[in-house]
Order: sequence, then C-alpha cells, then structure tokens
Amino acid sequence: MLTPEQARDRAADIVARARAAGADAADAVFAADAALEVSVRLGALEDVGRSESEELGLRVFVGRRSASVSTSDLSGDAMDRAVERAVAMAREAPEDRWAGL
Repeated sequence: MLTPEQARDRAADIVARARAAGADAADAVFAADAALEVSVRLGALEDVGRSESEELGLRVFVGRRSASVSTSDLSGDAMDRAVERAVAMAREAPEDRWAGL
C-alpha cells in the first residue's frame, strides 16, 4: 500500500495531468483500506485472510461541465486513460452553473 506521502503525490500528479489535458480545474481523492479476517471453529484456527485495496478518484471541470472517474490501477498509463476519459466525459456533460471547486 502507498504511504500517505505517495498517495498525496499520486493525487497531485493526476490533477496535474488533468490540467495538462484541458481541464480548467480538477480535484482528486485517494482511498485505501486493509482488512484482516480470522475464523475459529470449535476452538481451532480455521482460516486467516487479508485484503487490501487502493483507489484514486478524479473529478474534472471543463468550463461549467464536470465528470468523475476512478481507478484502482495506479500505473501511469491507467492514470492517463482515466484523465482522457474524464476530460472527454466532461466535454459532453450538460452545463451546470453551480459546477466548480
């Protein structure tokens, strides 16, 4: 899992990519969680499991239009695709006079 500093850097990076791709403004959120599960049956350990997940969400604004996407693939290529999708979606979205950061 990413450290808090790495997560902050990924969020800042995807916002910068969105601005470079034509978004007037953008914001990002990074969410991560880890879970541990232990099962005991008749007093004996039966199963142990662990899961982790990370997700990066991006909201972009093009004029008064906005769109949001998220990805759990944190590679550079995946972030580029997410930015491309979000900006394209925002350009097609209806205008909202209240849209903005």
